Amino acid sequence: MAASITSHLTISAVERDTGLSKDVLRVWERRYGFPTPLRDGNGERLYPPRQVERLRTIRRLMDAGHRPGRLLTLTEAELLALSRPRGATATARGGLASQSGDNLATGSVVTVLMAHARACETELLTQALAAALLQRGLPAFVRDVMLPLLEQIDDARLHGDMPPFAERYCREQLRRTLLMARGLLAMRPAAGAGQLQAVTVLATLPHDTDDLPLLAAEALLLGEGMHCLSLGMQAPVADIATAANQLGAAVVVPSFAASLSPKIAMASLEALREALPAAIPVWAVGELIGRLRREPAGVTLIASVDDIARHARLHMSSKETAGA
Repeated sequence: MAASITSHLTISAVERDTGLSKDVLRVWERRYGFPTPLRDGNGERLYPPRQVERLRTIRRLMDAGHRPGRLLTLTEAELLALSRPRGATATARGGLASQSGDNLATGSVVTVLMAHARACETELLTQALAAALLQRGLPAFVRDVMLPLLEQIDDARLHGDMPPFAERYCREQLRRTLLMARGLLAMRPAAGAGQLQAVTVLATLPHDTDDLPLLAAEALLLGEGMHCLSLGMQAPVADIATAANQLGAAVVVPSFAASLSPKIAMASLEALREALPAAIPVWAVGELIGRLRREPAGVTLIASVDDIARHARLHMSSKETAGA
């Protein structure tokens, strides 16, 4: 038995791999009869690779707006058929690309990056990402390179055009590129140096293991001259509130991955809002935002991470006007 399950993943590993929380996996197992993990000698769940692959596909389709309750009842063939239609996306991209030479150039950069990622040309991918960042600057890099590249990676992974390790590597290189940009921006002298700057507190909330939207938001806020403090992934609401209160935060920015349950996200947002003074704005950012049915009171929803720079400019402008 032991030899047959050496390739199986623990529930923690599946959570990291798919972005689906342990609670979600357990609920699906109980409610829908899938996944169906084995148990080791200690009773811990072990997930076969084929089930993990199916979970990845389900998560990608959830990201595209499909309801998990329906996806979990579909056969393998039905899931594959659902994942194949791409005409609308391709048409939209083609229309954008035809509008200007700049858009076409952007598409070419993303195409080159995808080719490096698929071919596992690791050094070329790293160099091309760094060059795109330096040539375009951070806001344009996030908007025109990172977000379209992530979309193509997700499409390729969903349709079986990219092995999981290549997706992981590409996402990790994007993460490192953003960390590099963050480091450079953090060392840049801020306007009004010597004055005490209010802090922007960022974090992903519990059950969210994707920090790319968080890193992108932080880098863009730094680019607008805001002073940032990131608490990283899966920060407890109480910790975020304590940091914001003790530091007198200017803004609190929770980030949400598209794979997170909207119900969990809404509950976390409401708990965070309640734990903070009304004077501290909360800007929730990430792809999941578009799937929330309502905007929690006292929370600004920002569906596209690159739009957070505009909110930062408006916020800082209003502060300057108020202080004048």
